[in-house]
Amino acid sequence: MNRTAIDWCDFTYNPIFGCDGPEETCPCRYCYARALAPRIGAATGCELCASFTPHFHEERVLQPLRRDKPSIIFCGSMTDLFGKRVEQAWRGAVWAIVEESPQHTYCVLTKCPQNITLQDSQRTVYLDNLWVGVSAEDTARFDLRCELLNHATPHPWLSAEPLLGELAVWDLLEFFEWVVVGADSRRGAELPEAGWVTRLEEACEYWERPFFVKRNLAPVMGEAYIKAHQAWPEEMKSNG
Repeated sequence: MNRTAIDWCDFTYNPIFGCDGPEETCPCRYCYARALAPRIGAATGCELCASFTPHFHEERVLQPLRRDKPSIIFCGSMTDLFGKRVEQAWRGAVWAIVEESPQHTYCVLTKCPQNITLQDSQRTVYLDNLWVGVSAEDTARFDLRCELLNHATPHPWLSAEPLLGELAVWDLLEFFEWVVVGADSRRGAELPEAGWVTRLEEACEYWERPFFVKRNLAPVMGEAYIKAHQAWPEEMKSNG
């Protein structure tokens, strides 16, 4: 478990590492994790990490239990926990740790909600400290992925990062308990339009949903806007 510069959480936790590659619902050309994997693999001496092949690090599983202080933990920052080659047993080991450490808030993000199994839903729906989120870059991806989000999940949330187009989802934001928005962080990447961000803000205000704008949107929105729009759900505030 590592301290992180990701501004909405305190730590990253990666007992599962690696991803399958592109599917219809999860293009990987914007994936920061895939770009980082060779460096991490070289530092750890793990060839599977370097190649970004999905695999399980059993020695990392217990890491959150060593920290008593409540923290927001991004669970699976270097994977998609619902990728097609992630084994159910690996996720089961993670869910057990989430259950054992209720002082922490665990946040998961997926681009493959179609792979959330009934077994996952039956297990995770009782974990009040687990937030299962969906990533969507634009309206088309939102419509596709949320149509596939057909199992019960605890605390559903939305990550609009990288925001690559208008996210016209006003009526559907009622379903989500938190919205995070950010830019494509690759060097030289095109920045989103300010109006795409402010319209999401307006929708969140209408539904009274906390709205978190990542620092990488400062070139578009300005520092003052970022500072005024970094809100967490009340249950998620940590002392990390």
